[in-house]
This record gives sequence, C-alpha cells and structure tokens, in this order.
Amino acid sequence: MRAGYSINDIQFGSGDATALMVHCSLSNARSWAPLAGQMGAEFSALAFDLPGHGQSQDWTGTQDYQDACVDVAATYLDRPLDLVGHSFGATVALRLALAYPRYVRSVVLFEPVYFYAGLTDFPELRPRYDGEYNEFAALLQCGDLAAAARHFMQRWGDGPDWDHLPAPHQSAITRRIHLIAAGGAALHGDPHGMLSSGGLDQLPMPVMLVRGDQSHYMMDPIHTALARRIPRCDQIVVEGAGHMVPITHAADCATLVHQFWNGL
Repeated sequence: MRAGYSINDIQFGSGDATALMVHCSLSNARSWAPLAGQMGAEFSALAFDLPGHGQSQDWTGTQDYQDACVDVAATYLDRPLDLVGHSFGATVALRLALAYPRYVRSVVLFEPVYFYAGLTDFPELRPRYDGEYNEFAALLQCGDLAAAARHFMQRWGDGPDWDHLPAPHQSAITRRIHLIAAGGAALHGDPHGMLSSGGLDQLPMPVMLVRGDQSHYMMDPIHTALARRIPRCDQIVVEGAGHMVPITHAADCATLVHQFWNGL
C-alpha cells in the first residue's frame, strides 16, 4: 500500500533505480518502455501506475486527484532521484520537486499540462481554451463518456483516429475519462501557489521542458510560462512530434535526457 492505495509498479533496468517516471493520464507505467528501451543498459528507473490506471487501485474520490497522485509518488522518494514526467504526470513531478527538493536531483518534463500557467501569461488564449474544455466537460456531465473520450483524444492523442482504435482500447479510455476532469482543479488554478513568489522560482534543481512542435496549441505558452519562473530551466522542441513525444519519438527523447543528465 502506498498513501492508502494498492499501487502497481515496474522497474526498467537492474540495480538501484536512479529515476522515477510518472506517466500521462489514460495510460500506465509501461508507456515508458519505448523511452527506457532507448536509454541503454545502465539505465534503471521505477515507474508506477497512477491511481485508476493500469493495475493500480481505482481513485477513491476522497481527495483531489492530483493530490492523491502526488502522495503516492512521494512514497518512492526514499533517496535522491531524477524525476521524469509526461503530461498530467509531469504536473505531478513538478509538485514533487517543489515539496521534496532534497530528494530530487533533476526534473525532465514532457509537455506538463499546467494550463493555468499558460493562460495566466497568455490570457488572450482563454476564450479558445475555455470553449474547448467546456465542451468536453459538458459531455462528461451529461454522461456521454464515449463522446467525451473521443473529444479528448482528438486533441491530445497522437495515434490512430478514435474510430480506428481497437474496441478494447476505446473501452479502456472511456472507463477512465472521468479522471481527466478529476485532476482539473490543479491544472486550471494555482491551489498550491506554484506561480507565486516562493513557488517555482525557488526550485533549486535543473529542469528540462520537452515538447513537440506539432502538439496542442497550449503547450508552447505553458512551457514559456514555466520557463519564466523556474531558475534553471532548458526548453527543447522536438520536430515532427506531438503530445505523445516520449513515446512516438523515444530515441530523440532518450538522447535529450542523456545530454541533460550528462550536463548536470
């Protein structure tokens, strides 16, 4: 049990893990396999299924979803590690770095979906984004989970079109689509003061932000807003990649991570 949840985890490589990897929403720990497979024989990392994902216990709903994920992830910080996060998992990693800086040596964030940061610095995008998200939220509220899943994947999935996904894959996404809204409070506000003085501006470790140049229009402003506040921050753009950049462009991302870690 970890933070009150039965959590499934896996290890890539052998020996003592040097990194902790936090996957994106609607996925699981094994989504890191392509990147881990490109990292070389000496790479060793732990990855876990977030609550409600993979083989981990379902989210209980008794606390904010991101808070639950952060609490679970924190149980793995028994020694200094490098954090690697993707999308929602990257926002979890960012909060871990703020809360436990002495246990975090560095942070690699693939497209952290901290929308509030981008909308704070680029308010002209709010009408467009709010219209998009409100459409998704309305589908959830009326109980049309399949339509909500389709709406979400059309904007954030880099794989086959929804109608060409295998039925079991569609079903798995639809069953978990409520978790997107469950994590929304922390992504659409600043309940933990990350953007305020004493938040991200106090991060002591180096951070690398990686995004695809073909990704959702919000990712560039989010990265720009975060980089303005994080003292030791590199921004990298992978050409031809979308939101699933650590999966679709694993070899490129592995090279970037190696270069980042070698330069610490």
